[in-house]
Amino acid sequence: MKRGIFFMLSLCMLMLCGMSSCRDDSATKEELLVGKWKSTKVDYLEYENGKLVYEESQKCISWYLAMDFRDNGTGTIVENEDGGAEVYVEEIKSWTIMGEDLIITFDSGEVDEPSEIIELNNKSMILKFVDEETYNNIKLRYEAIYYFTKI
Repeated sequence: MKRGIFFMLSLCMLMLCGMSSCRDDSATKEELLVGKWKSTKVDYLEYENGKLVYEESQKCISWYLAMDFRDNGTGTIVENEDGGAEVYVEEIKSWTIMGEDLIITFDSGEVDEPSEIIELNNKSMILKFVDEETYNNIKLRYEAIYYFTKI
């Protein structure tokens, strides 16, 4: 009887190990990034000398930002405003991931400030864009946190 229970437990453990080895947890950030993404929400935060002074959250209903990252390191960013009345397209000359940062260079030669990758998986991505400046001895920090789903 004890051997039967031991055998069944061993068999269950083998099956669990076998099922977990079928998942592909080894995808790199670059592999996860490749594909088309559409924004669903944006959080805007503004700080003055490190203190939060403004916060707003918007769902992407009448507008959205779409990103297409190709596996050859190029891509496209589309900004769709007013339900499609205005569409802006920028070609990505190259993109790269360095640590937790996504760096995009556009065809125009402009290099976007690195955006922090907060989350990246097969279904969702969260990117934080930061802009900092000092004005009249006040340190200003603006953050835009974009939530994306893979389409």
